Amino acid sequence: MKKHVQKIKISLAILGVALFVFSQTRLENRWDQNSSYKKRNPASIEFFEGKDPNLYGDYFSKNHKMDIKFWTDKDGESIKKRARLALHMAISETLLKKTGEELPKELFKENLIEAFSKKFLKSLYVLKIVNGTFQVDLHFEPHQIKKFESLMGSNQFFDSNQTGTLFKNLKSKEKDFEDSLVARVAPASKNYQNLGGVITLWFKVADLNWNPLNPIPNPPKNAVKGFVKYRRYFKMNSNWTPSIPLSGLKTKLSGKWLKNNKPRIITVDLTKPFNLKNLKPATEKIEVHFGRIKYPEHYREGPIANLNLFSKDSRPNKLLFTGGDQSKDFEFELKKLVFDFDQKRFSQSSQIKSHGDWSGFSLGQKRKFKSQVRHSLLGDDSLQMIKALKLYRFHSMFKEVGSQ
Repeated sequence: MKKHVQKIKISLAILGVALFVFSQTRLENRWDQNSSYKKRNPASIEFFEGKDPNLYGDYFSKNHKMDIKFWTDKDGESIKKRARLALHMAISETLLKKTGEELPKELFKENLIEAFSKKFLKSLYVLKIVNGTFQVDLHFEPHQIKKFESLMGSNQFFDSNQTGTLFKNLKSKEKDFEDSLVARVAPASKNYQNLGGVITLWFKVADLNWNPLNPIPNPPKNAVKGFVKYRRYFKMNSNWTPSIPLSGLKTKLSGKWLKNNKPRIITVDLTKPFNLKNLKPATEKIEVHFGRIKYPEHYREGPIANLNLFSKDSRPNKLLFTGGDQSKDFEFELKKLVFDFDQKRFSQSSQIKSHGDWSGFSLGQKRKFKSQVRHSLLGDDSLQMIKALKLYRFHSMFKEVGSQ
């Protein structure tokens, strides 16, 4: 599959520089000598993720370097070259309308993903590329940018004579992803440290040439469909471990990590699907994976996609919660929380597993108590869990739910 992975060179280097310059002029995000993380968010960033500036700031910072990858399942160098050209056209029309000049601020007041999607799909159609799958990955990694200081200080965000050098500077070194993630140095900002992430745009385009013998079922939903996935990585501060009060069970869960010498990594995924009828992605759910590193991946459809045959996820640690009294102690692992944005509550697909020795409980008591704890965390005491885990750091929806 690696042979299908294509690097976008000059055009994506241009995009990277443009985003760096926008970050420099519109978003302050500095590291000071005390390793504190200070950030000022401009009002115009609502185009990116509604009214959630945290998500935007976790990616587009001048302290992040960016690497962009493109993948398609289309075979043949000619088709792949045209697909890259379509991507170049989409970037140019949505981000770089005025090459060589300061990036127009009005472009960032629009919905960037919707504008990019429309132009990319139109370009694919013009270049006669249909019936294929396309994926664009924007990788962000915390990095103190020094090589671009002179460039950022000018009004020119792109120098055509420097594209080769800039692309080499933006390009991430090929090394083991987990080692790279764990080794990243991030400012010790309160409870969570942002380690960067990946924005994935995935498109599936059917053959748009109408065929009466093989019509597209429900064209508005199936002719073009896809999703945007915002994946972020965090490290929980070693000086902080949350505890969750359970009012219904009249007990308190005390948190701890299973391995003190292993990284406390958290992967946060925000998924926003779209289709031809509505190319403006709508938020569907947010998933918070505790102790799990979810690797960047090529997304697939169909039954085989659900078998996780291609997953390279890693679980270097586990977040555990203990509770009980002197006679009965219990322990749970909080593996994954899934929050449904439409329902504004935690989904039953959240994963809370028993862990350790439950010797003080009979089999029936254990089963009943596990159900009670799960119901309490995902239902009656979910607000307590949101506050204890400070989940509003990952999305403003948690803050809205907590204020109700």
